[in-house]
Amino acid sequence: GNSKGALEWKNLGPEPDWTAWFPWRMGAKDYQQAVTVLNKFGGEHPKPHLVPFGAQGKPKKDRKFWYVNDYSHPVVSVIVTVGPGHEALVTDALDSIQAQTYPDWECVVVNDTGTPWPTDLMGAPWAQVVNMDGNRGAAAARNEGFRHTRGKLIVWMDADDYWMPWFLDVMVAHAEQNDGVIFSDLIMENDGLKILRYQEFDSTRVPMTMQYAGSSVLTPRKVVEKVIEWQGGWDEKTPGMEDWDWQVAVHHLGFCAYHVSEPLFVYRMKTSTKRESDYAKIELIRAYMDEKWRVYRKGERQLMCGCSGKKPVKSVPKSTMSSSGTFDQSMLDGGTELASQMVQLEYVGPIEQTFSLRSRVMPGQVYRFGNNTHHKVQTVLMGDAEYFTGMRDGENRPLYSVVSARAMMETRDPSAFLGAAVG
Repeated sequence: GNSKGALEWKNLGPEPDWTAWFPWRMGAKDYQQAVTVLNKFGGEHPKPHLVPFGAQGKPKKDRKFWYVNDYSHPVVSVIVTVGPGHEALVTDALDSIQAQTYPDWECVVVNDTGTPWPTDLMGAPWAQVVNMDGNRGAAAARNEGFRHTRGKLIVWMDADDYWMPWFLDVMVAHAEQNDGVIFSDLIMENDGLKILRYQEFDSTRVPMTMQYAGSSVLTPRKVVEKVIEWQGGWDEKTPGMEDWDWQVAVHHLGFCAYHVSEPLFVYRMKTSTKRESDYAKIELIRAYMDEKWRVYRKGERQLMCGCSGKKPVKSVPKSTMSSSGTFDQSMLDGGTELASQMVQLEYVGPIEQTFSLRSRVMPGQVYRFGNNTHHKVQTVLMGDAEYFTGMRDGENRPLYSVVSARAMMETRDPSAFLGAAVG
């Protein structure tokens, strides 16, 4: 009765759901609810591609063990920059990355604290550590981090921020529908939590004020490469607020930005010492921007980035994991008729990096293909297979071929396709 655990339960109440941000959790609030979810999926985990190798519990019946995700072809490269004073906070950022329900990412941690770190971070051995030569500032750290990436989509992340587990799932889904920078609303942590909503993107306002957050923004690699070609990347000569200069450069080069009207990450106000430092130099920063972007700042020209007439696609297909962190129960209620046949399809095209294809016959279903070990063969609905096998490259060669077909007569078990749909 007087043990540490008993006293904690008595004084603090039951322990919280410490599995809440494990990406392989089933969206259940307690053990009994988890059993109910499992039973509805025939006793099998509905998202086996997220379950870590060697986990307890039985894998799907058609495999002997849990698969190991292949990270040699990441779609998203996450660059976490760590400045002085944020050494302890970076753990939260890395935990939130590992919690993502979207698995195709890599992570580069840039140590700009001035003190060298070991290359193997405790608790995050999957993160590639890059040590800067001293404390050179955020712009230099972000430029250096990019040099170590492979993904077609880039996210710079400040070490004192952290993401919702579905951050990448939602952001990548929007990037697949909208060609440009993807930014979301955020949750501001400052003596409590408050949602900060951004306006829809207007390029003409960028030279006067930032239009979206300075970090945790999804940027296509081609955009980064163009900014590097234009001005060498993040401008290391800015007195501060390099995020503002970056946004002007991006949209000056003709790229658009698209707003996700959902708060997807947490911004800590009190830990951002750099923000306070930048505000102290605001007049110096404005003078620098006046000189560098004079035609826009003085109103001699409007910044028209090519967004005119483009309407962002807001209704991206719904995934089986909702933003509440729970599965869409309507998938389990028997209200959705599933196709009776599925086909194993092999991608034989030249693209190694993993990409997404949305179903032509089942709203919300997504397939992940790529000419690499993990994504080369996927199980797809028959109606989609008929469409995909008709796709050709520039020399009229097929991009997809049928491996085998399997009939699933009158099945109503979503586990038959969910693994392929979100893998």
